Amino acid sequence: MSQSPQSELDPSPMPQSARPEERFQPIINLNGRGVLLFVLFATMVSGAIGLVVSGATVFPPLAGWGMLLSTVLGAAVVRRPDRLVALWCGPVVLAITVAVLGQITLLGATPTLVREFSMFWAAMSSAAPLQLLAVALAALVTRWRFSGSTPDRKSATN
Repeated sequence: MSQSPQSELDPSPMPQSARPEERFQPIINLNGRGVLLFVLFATMVSGAIGLVVSGATVFPPLAGWGMLLSTVLGAAVVRRPDRLVALWCGPVVLAITVAVLGQITLLGATPTLVREFSMFWAAMSSAAPLQLLAVALAALVTRWRFSGSTPDRKSATN
């Protein structure tokens, strides 16, 4: 006996009682935009604090550490459908932070395109190990958190 065509096309989700529980239930669940804004805010604030402390001559490593911590925390509170955002947003946010806050390190210098590019790539390459660590830890956190829950899509079994 085959199922009716209506039941095959019904995209209704499983009832909440039939779903297995996640390993970790955060108090707050952020969507992709919320995780991106959280990581951006934390990285910008830690970068600004680092610039004040270091004297604004070089891009501060504190921004990279802020990106690492906020990416891992964002991966812990992201919703299941948006879990990939927690993986890629750390390095992208760090690039935005370097482009914005890095302008402070160039004050008093003659603004040239070569100087801008060299500042950007020097700051990004100095934070490369932290970027890799942030992506790896975010992947581990999302894998651990969602390993016991149901998949996003129904499997096509006949």
